[in-house]
Amino acid sequence: MPLGANKAALFGMGGVSTGDVVLLETYTASGDPSYAFEGFSSDYKQLVWQFVNLHGSVNDTDLTFQTKVSSGSYGINTQSNAWRSWNRQTGGSGTQDADAWSGAVALTPNSSDQIMTNQDINYTNAEFAVSGYMILYNPTSSTYYKNWISRGVGTLASTNDPLLGAFISGYILSAPALDGIKFEFDAPTANIDTGKILYWGVK
Repeated sequence: MPLGANKAALFGMGGVSTGDVVLLETYTASGDPSYAFEGFSSDYKQLVWQFVNLHGSVNDTDLTFQTKVSSGSYGINTQSNAWRSWNRQTGGSGTQDADAWSGAVALTPNSSDQIMTNQDINYTNAEFAVSGYMILYNPTSSTYYKNWISRGVGTLASTNDPLLGAFISGYILSAPALDGIKFEFDAPTANIDTGKILYWGVK
């Protein structure tokens, strides 16, 4: 179904015509250890995932992804850089900061889970959800590596429950076309307990 009149506001794509942004799938979490979106179509030059109030099932976990090609397994090398900023709920001087996020950076090719944002604390509290989006560019190209960017909001385990903003981008080091992406929380016992992931195709 077309996204309709709100597409430019949601994606920042002024001039995109009606029908160019299509909702392909909506996943509603129900305690799954991971969720995969597979069968990428060459009709779409960008794929967009929106994460809406996701909660993992344990404290101190990160939302992550891995990709695959057709008939392949998940774990293609990714290279990335990451920054984060945070602000404690009390506000005021000395309660906020911004820095490179070494835990989410893959400066050399890495087949491990790529971190997107934190859910460090109070996973049972409705206040501390993970939300954001990821854009994957030209995913079915059979020539080039694939660029991606993500922007997320989560929480940080520290005094006064800081709100964390994550800014991460990189390459998926695959010239063959991609055919799937899997999202999960990286703690070994973490499930995706609640929330939604909306999956869009952009022509």
